[in-house]
Parts: sequence; structure tokens; C-alpha cells
Amino acid sequence: MRADPSLLADLAQAGPFGRQALIVAHGELGVREDRGRPNRGPRVDQYLAGVDGGRADLLCALRSSGKPCLLCDLLPAPAAECDGSQWCGRFARWCFDRASQVLQPGQPLLLAGWASLASALKWRDQARLHRSWVETPAPGRVGLHLNGDGSGHVTLIPRVKGRVITTIAGNEDNEVATRERPPEYFNGGFVELG
Repeated sequence: MRADPSLLADLAQAGPFGRQALIVAHGELGVREDRGRPNRGPRVDQYLAGVDGGRADLLCALRSSGKPCLLCDLLPAPAAECDGSQWCGRFARWCFDRASQVLQPGQPLLLAGWASLASALKWRDQARLHRSWVETPAPGRVGLHLNGDGSGHVTLIPRVKGRVITTIAGNEDNEVATRERPPEYFNGGFVELG
């Protein structure tokens, strides 16, 4: 996917961290997973590991959703990871952590202490805990979609036009891509990080 400068047109409405996170995300458009290795790849592994390289959440998608994975159980630790992890939440975290490094160099990251943020449910719970959860979309916010099984999708929002919310997210058909969604898609609400 090619970069689309029009996606950044509404950034004046976003707070400084949301604006910078969207600029970071925009620069990642088109990054794909490796073929034959779901939820893995050099750049995807960087998102999963985070800006500190801590390899947090480099677990398989089954295990990260709380279900057992026989393959992971057979692999020796610390290599117990069969196919990576769903990475939309970690991509959003990576974008905000990179924004933090730009806006507050040498300072603790904006989301320090927010746990792994590997899923939409974790994003919602941490946002509520930190009083950053809101009900309305706006440019620079993080949008949350929750499924009944605890899984979901985490997106960054560059544009809101009426009933059309444009998103940038990781793990959109195995790549960083944009989509347009209706407000009701975001049944987990939104996160305002300023």
C-alpha cells in the first residue's frame, strides 16, 4: 500500500501524541507479514517486541488468547513461540512509544506502566484504569473492536467524517493498512492519549 498524504490532513484535530503516532503509523503502511509465517516477519517482530526490544508477547495467537497450544508446549523456553501473536495492539503501542521518543526524548514512554497492550481488551482495561477511555471517535485516538471471545482489533484513527471512520492498523489482512469503518464497529470504545 502506498502512503496517502490526505490521511494526515485532519491531524490538526489530534493531540500531540496522537498526531505523532499517526505520522509513525502512516510511514509503516504496506509493511507485511512474511509469507508462510503468520503474525511474524522482521518488522512485525519489531512491533511485537516493542521499542525496548523486550520480546513481550512473542507468543502464538492461541496462547495469547488463553488457549493451550501443543506446539508451544513442545518448544523449549525461551523459544516457545510457534507463529507469533496477533499484532494490531502491539503495532498501536509501538506507534505511540515511537511518538513518545520523538516528543519526550530521554523521558519515560507515554504508555510506560500500561502492561503489554497486546489486545483490544487490554487496551480498553488499561484505558479505563488510566482514565483515558472515551466513547467518541476523533483523529489521534485509538479505536477498539471487541469480539465475544476476548479477541478484537486495535486501530489508530486519522479521520472521522460523519459515519465513516478511517483507520490505520497492523494485522489488516496481514499488513499495515487503512480501512473505513462505521462507528458501531468500535464496540470497545476509544482511547484518548493526548
